Amino acid sequence: MNEINLLDLHDPNIDKSPSSWIEFNGILLDNFLESLIGKICNSNKISRNKLAFIISNNINCHQDNICKRFYKIKGYNWYPIPLIISLIKMSSDSKETIKKNEDMVNSYIEYIRCGKNYNILPAVKTLKTEISSLCGAIVADGHLSRDFNGKERITIVDFYENAIKKCSKWLEASFGIKGRVYKSISVNAWYLFIDSKVITRFFNTYFSIPYGKKSYIVKEPNIIKNSNFRLDFAKGVLLMDGSVELDYIVSFGTVSKELAEDIKEILDDNNYSAKFSFKKSNNCYMVKTNRITLGEAKKWIEFFGKDTEKGYKLYLLSNIFTLKINSIQEAMTALNILCKKTNSTKIELKDIINIIINEKEFTKKTLSNKLNVGKTTLYKYLWLLEKSNIIKSRKTKGGPGLDNFYYYNDDIDDWKVPINVST
Repeated sequence: MNEINLLDLHDPNIDKSPSSWIEFNGILLDNFLESLIGKICNSNKISRNKLAFIISNNINCHQDNICKRFYKIKGYNWYPIPLIISLIKMSSDSKETIKKNEDMVNSYIEYIRCGKNYNILPAVKTLKTEISSLCGAIVADGHLSRDFNGKERITIVDFYENAIKKCSKWLEASFGIKGRVYKSISVNAWYLFIDSKVITRFFNTYFSIPYGKKSYIVKEPNIIKNSNFRLDFAKGVLLMDGSVELDYIVSFGTVSKELAEDIKEILDDNNYSAKFSFKKSNNCYMVKTNRITLGEAKKWIEFFGKDTEKGYKLYLLSNIFTLKINSIQEAMTALNILCKKTNSTKIELKDIINIIINEKEFTKKTLSNKLNVGKTTLYKYLWLLEKSNIIKSRKTKGGPGLDNFYYYNDDIDDWKVPINVST
């Protein structure tokens, strides 16, 4: 079931004062609540003032706060959730009628806010593509927080600007606001700040994303698992935490076993074949594809979007290496687009090329010793350089298991990079 009951946004243990209440607005909502007020007053033979007095005692606010809404004072056409819940409960003793009235209220809500000075948001009552993708991004690289003053925020962080801006677009499509995009120079990362109690509470309430630390316990929310938006959720997760390797492998790693299993299931169900494994060295569950074909690459480009770093990288890799270049610098500039330096990068392509030019001939072992990295770290760089004809390899004598010899190809006319990379 994908319907969302917006009355659940209220938390009585936290939202204890009128300034902390989430409020609803809508023309039909106003008419419906007016009918409930009239019904309660008539059946109990009490005035509106008396009803306001009873409700104000029940929800711990001043009577005037309720009266201004009952008598349509200008600026008080917003109804806080505690008031609505009280009216529904007082209107009938029947569970069926109470549930029916809750459903009617939910269907009539048009806008939501919390406090007069905050954004007015559209009432989101069903799952959509953008919300599901944004949820995936939050599950992967997001953080929900609440301070002592009751201010709530969602923070999403990523190395790539285009990933954060895509999250901002999903946010705007879902809730009508863009959030605040910010570049942190000190940690070399991009942030999206969503300063909205309503939106933060939304993802906590309906998608079960906890406040604070969540890495080990996150998983695909049940509301998404039981919907047609599972692939959209996976797109959000992999946009932030997925990886596109130079050897045509798409991978995803997480310390949450449940999330890894969820992502694998979603990919398998949508014909994105993947393998599941556990990497003991860093306590990480991995979901990886085999080396993808050209046809599969096109499907993955559509999955990520060509406007993202991962989608564009796949687009470049899927092009044939036929573009000729004229200098070492031009080659490095072109190929660096495919292996940009990130916060987790141990070496850069220029480090390898400088050694290769000086050494002329080498093995993975000698190169790994000089760079002080494992041989597996070198694999994707050597693969890219060999595919570009910048280096070539020949088998060593002595049987399997020994390193190949690589040698530097100084014939620049023989070098090639993917089409459109250097433009």
